[in-house]
Amino acid sequence: MEQTGTLAECNGTTAEYYGWYEMYPDPMYTFGRTVSPGDVLTATVVSDGTDTDTFTLTLSDVGKWTDRTMQTLAGAELGSAEVITEAPSSGVGVLPLADFGVADYSEAMVNDGLLTSSTSGIESITMVNSRGQAESTPSAISDGAFSDTWSATSRHGRGGPGFF
Repeated sequence: MEQTGTLAECNGTTAEYYGWYEMYPDPMYTFGRTVSPGDVLTATVVSDGTDTDTFTLTLSDVGKWTDRTMQTLAGAELGSAEVITEAPSSGVGVLPLADFGVADYSEAMVNDGLLTSSTSGIESITMVNSRGQAESTPSAISDGAFSDTWSATSRHGRGGPGFF
């Protein structure tokens, strides 16, 4: 799996935000740039058309910086694309999902086409905790745009398996 995005973590009482990329199963690497709440970001993962093992991963904080890396992933299947908000994980499992409010996505594309509710194979997924309570819920998608909303039920036993 090849992916790029941003991560928010708490170091004590201080929130830290940064851009990253990952070529799973290899570990995540940070781009080393500052990201702030409210920034507008773009992220792309593009497969080299002639070599399906080579990818260009780009993360931009619009108007501030752009970082790009070329990576390889032997045996990449090119079987799916995701535009997601997710809880981070560690060696002990899924970590608690922070109250991010609402994350807005626009211009979500796969194979040069905007995602819509009629895109073949599209699936909307509500993140739930181990009690089956919603943690974040996506809106309907239209012309590549949707939002993901953190759920207040997450306050009551948030996180993934093993945190309850």
